[in-house]
This record gives sequence, structure tokens and C-alpha cells, in this order.
Amino acid sequence: MSKPSVWIREATGVVKNVNPLTMFWANMGEIGFGGGFLFLNIIFASFISSIPGGSNPEDVIPAVGVFTIAVLFEAYIFYHITHSVGRTGGDYVWLSRIVNPSFAGFLMLGFVFTGIPFIGVDLFFMFSTMAPSFATLGQVTNNAGLSTAATALNFYGGAFNAPEAIIIGLAIIAVITIIDIFRPSLGFKVLAGFVALGTLAALAMAALFLLAGPSGVQSSLNSYLGTYGLYYFNGTGYSAATSVNQLATLPALGGGVPSFSWMGAFLLLPFVAIYMPWINNVAAFGGELKSIKKSAMYATFAVVLASGVLLLVFNQLYISYVGGPAVTYGLAQTSSTMLSVATMISGNNAALGWFMNLGFSLWFLASIAQTILVISRYLLGMGFDRFIPTWFAEVSNRFHSPVNGLVFPAVIAGVVTIFVMYYSFVSAFTTTGLGTMYFACIGLTAIYYAYKRRAQLKGTATALIISGVVVLSFFAVLTAEFFVYPYFGVSIANLGAAISAGMNYTNPAGVQQIYGGLPWLIIIFGFWIIGAFWYTIRKRYLKSKGIDLSVTYKEIPPE
Repeated sequence: MSKPSVWIREATGVVKNVNPLTMFWANMGEIGFGGGFLFLNIIFASFISSIPGGSNPEDVIPAVGVFTIAVLFEAYIFYHITHSVGRTGGDYVWLSRIVNPSFAGFLMLGFVFTGIPFIGVDLFFMFSTMAPSFATLGQVTNNAGLSTAATALNFYGGAFNAPEAIIIGLAIIAVITIIDIFRPSLGFKVLAGFVALGTLAALAMAALFLLAGPSGVQSSLNSYLGTYGLYYFNGTGYSAATSVNQLATLPALGGGVPSFSWMGAFLLLPFVAIYMPWINNVAAFGGELKSIKKSAMYATFAVVLASGVLLLVFNQLYISYVGGPAVTYGLAQTSSTMLSVATMISGNNAALGWFMNLGFSLWFLASIAQTILVISRYLLGMGFDRFIPTWFAEVSNRFHSPVNGLVFPAVIAGVVTIFVMYYSFVSAFTTTGLGTMYFACIGLTAIYYAYKRRAQLKGTATALIISGVVVLSFFAVLTAEFFVYPYFGVSIANLGAAISAGMNYTNPAGVQQIYGGLPWLIIIFGFWIIGAFWYTIRKRYLKSKGIDLSVTYKEIPPE
């Protein structure tokens, strides 16, 4: 019997059209400082307050600080991966060649395919966090139509009350995908433009706070509250807070503002994980980067430092200027954010109010655009190796874009968007634990790779081993937090209760999860199991077609 043949592979078809500055803004968009910051402004009243002991708003500062330090070590690993591999889906290529394709399959299949729901989650976050500030803008500029529309699009709490939001969400996905297909270079530039404008909006918001000073901020807040009020749930219905002093008393409804604690900061880490660690995208775009070392530097170290510093400074500025943790907690109970307060300060300056609010909306659009792009590149990389069907690796000769790899996640994301907006983000949020497991294994692989090649790598080997140990340890603990604590979905310890209760499962944090964490947990473990055996399955299938898949993983793929 003759041995199976090996196919001849040509170039992927993508072109190097992403410069270092564009890659910096693109990865800033995936970390999503703006969206993450607003989310952390309100999480205390929506979910973290359900955790025994609660969390002080100031707990977010050490949580972000610790996360930033850990991700700097992760940045070093991805910097090395990006400039040393330099291929589409670079971290997949690195994992599959350094360890083996079975290990890469175990990690990558679930990492990629369960990343798709976060497109819907980002849309949910956009409506739930932006609607209150747009409603405020409508009030301070006497635009009743805007206030009414913003209130109708408010999904905060997961209630389905605005089909229009789904239509808008699907339109956003469609427009971004069409641009990425027909003008891939423009797609990256649009993404970078979103983040650049979003950053300017954030700086404008900070400037308003600094110019007004603490007394001016609280005076503007008092004036707004006296005129319009901010509504909060009092246990049986909704009441209006009409002064800063009253806002400061709202936490008493839940037993008062918890004292600062490291446990509170620890329990905030999974919420920070939605945004901070996702710098892997620079490796995924490796085949399209100009000046690859500079692009890798800008999109790893520079992005992490910029995002971490912004989150730390803006959180401290917000908490101190509105009047301390009690007022911050009270504002969270009314779904208000720093952006809402900045809109109040802007008063009837409609141009400034619109600029800040539309600018912050762009942070969410940037995260959506980046997610669609990066998933398509992972699909292209795996399809190019024939690890998954080659249909995903088809690149348009005319547009140089992976058309199928872009359309597939967009269609799935559209379906998931409807699901998420009907039922809330909690269930899809469970899959973040799969991402933290992936990053832990990146750390483990860095240790193995550096030790195995320590003679060739020399001093770099020591730096990689240290980085690998930090990343492995940090993300292993974070993964355990996701799957052991019951507050972030269905924990392993509560599987029995979840199965018994079915769709009506209420976790120990008091959050009812309709179609909740259990199905997503099953999907996570399902992908891990399938991924572990996928290479063997594909190898046997392709062998029957006369192709030896194992030869693929003995070389770095062509560009």
C-alpha cells in the first residue's frame, strides 16, 4: 500500500496591510477600556451585591492593578509568539507546533467557537450601560424623544422589552461584516477609528470632571437629581433619589457599603476578565502585520499599560469626585455611570453630550468588530492546516478576506444576540472561564517551550519561564474561581441542584438563570472533550482521502 500523499500549500491569500499604530488601537478596542470601565461602574448593584459580603467600589482599584501586572507577563509571551511565528492564527500555530495538535485542539476549538457569544454579550452591554446616559442626555438637552428611546432600549437586568435593540444589533453585525469582507484594510482602520474617537470621548469626560472639581461635580449631580431624580429599586418598587445625600443612603437598602477588602477585590477579578486579558488578537493577525516586532510591542505592552492606567485613574477620579464609595454605590443602584454624571455636568451643551455618549458607544462597536475579525483569522489558520474543513480557509482572490470565516461567526452571533437579549448575559458570561483556562495553558506552554529550547533562547528563556509561571498561576486561580464559586454561572459544586431545577435554576447568589449556566457549562466541557480527540478524528478522516495531516505540524505554514 502506498503512503498517503501530502498536499502542496500555497500562501493564505491575506495581505500585510495592518500597521503598528492601527494594531495598537485595534487591541485597545478588544480590551475595551471604555466599555469595561462603564461595566465596572454599575456591577456593584447588579450582580456583585449578591455575593456574600458584597464589594466596595474601591475594591476595583486593586483588582485592576493586580490584573494589569499579571497581563504584562502575558504580554511578554504574546510579544514573543507574534514576532517569532508571524502567521495568521499565530498562537494556534505556536501551540500546535510546540506541544502537539491535540493540545491545540483541546484549547482552540472551544476558545474560538464559544467566543462568538460575546458579540451578543457586547451588544447587550452596550444597550444596558449606554441607555441610562443617553436618557440623561435627553433630559439635560430637553430632548424628550431621545429620553423615551433610550429608556425603551434599556436592557439592564436582562428583561426583554425592546425588539428594536435586536434589529439594531443585527444591523451592526451585518455592516461590520460586510466592510470586513469587501474592504479588509478599511475594516481595521474603522476599528482603529472607533477606539481613537472613544478615547477622545473618555478624555473629554475626565476633563469635565477635573474642570468642575469635586464640589462642581456634586453640585451638578444635586441639580440634576433635584430636577429629574434618579430611580432605584427599593425592594418592592421604584423610588426616586433627589439628592447626593440620598444617593449615599441607598446602599443601606442592601445592608450598607461593604468595607474595602481583598476578598472583595478577588471576587471582582472575573468581571475584569471580560476585558483585560484579550491581547492574543495580535498573534491571530500575525500574517497581516507590517513591521511585525513594532506591531507586537504596540499591541501587547503598550496596550496593557494604557488600558490598566486608564482604568485605575478613571475609577479613582470617579469615586473621589462624586463623593466617595457610598455615593458611587448609590449611583450604581440607579444604573448610572461616570458618563451619566459627565452628561449632567455638560448641561445643555448638546454637542459635548452627544460626542461623549456616541464616543463611548464606539468602544462596544470596536470590541464587536475586533471579535468578528479575530475569530475569522483563527478559523482561517485552522482551516489552512486542514485541522477544520478548508471551507473556513477560503480567501477571496479579489478582496483578500476570509469570506466564509467572516460570515460564519456573524450568522451564529446573530442567533446568539437574540438569545442573549431575551435572557441576559449571565449564561454566556460563564464561558469566560474557558478563556482563562486558555491563557493558563499559554503560560504552561511558555514554560515548556523555554525550558526545551533554553540553549537557543538564552536569556529570553528565563524571561519566558518567569512569565509563564506568573500567567499559569494567575489564570489557573481565576479559572478555579469561575468553576468553583457559584456567582459567575453554574459551578461544578452546584451541578446537581442545577440539573434538578432545570431552566428555573437559581444559583446561591440569588440570580435566576433561565437557560442559565448549566447548558453553557456543558458546551464548555463538550468542546474540551471534542477538542482533545479532534486531531485524531481529522487525521483518520484525511488519511482515508490520501492526506497525511501529521506532516502539516512539522513546519510553520507559509504566509
